[in-house]
Amino acid sequence: MLHALRTRAFPSGTGTLVVAGADRLGREALEALARQARAAGVRLVLLLEHLREATLQVAGGSGSAIVFMRMGNGEEAKAAAEFIGHQHTFVVSQLTRQVGETLTTGRGSSYGEQIGDSRTHTSNSGPHPGSSTSTGTSFSRSWQESVNASRATSTSDGETTARVYEFTVKPTQLQALPPTGIVLIESAAGGGAWPSGTATRPSSPCPAYPPGPAD
Repeated sequence: MLHALRTRAFPSGTGTLVVAGADRLGREALEALARQARAAGVRLVLLLEHLREATLQVAGGSGSAIVFMRMGNGEEAKAAAEFIGHQHTFVVSQLTRQVGETLTTGRGSSYGEQIGDSRTHTSNSGPHPGSSTSTGTSFSRSWQESVNASRATSTSDGETTARVYEFTVKPTQLQALPPTGIVLIESAAGGGAWPSGTATRPSSPCPAYPPGPAD
């Protein structure tokens, strides 16, 4: 196969080379295939049953694309998530509720006394003239007492978010893909993998993953 690519056995841009079981090939063989296919202008498609370390070292070249399907092996799903990359997200880290009650009581009292003097003088100039004088004293005392009480309640809710650095596509999401679901990863020209989204049959819904840079 490498000889056919080197000798340009077919016109450039007119063929697609599909290699099944490519995970059984070593890194050098995969790199040679990719290099010769690129030079010959042939589209190279590698079909993998297992995600091995050698495959990850070759995958993700400039202008290439990778499709992940459902992965039952947890270690392979984690390796795929590491390959896709991480991103910063904000998650709710704390929910708080504060309830307060204020009880206020008061008591007041007052006391007062009042003393008054009066003097009255009366004179009569009629047939029987005379006069009279009267005096008087008044005294009053008062008490007043008051009691008051008030109660106030308050409630406040709070939410705290934290910036976390986590997988763009989590390993559990790769393991939970439906049988017909895929996650398409396109490599940027300047390097890095970008999740373009997912695709499934209409009867097999799968959430879409927003694009984001990978580290």
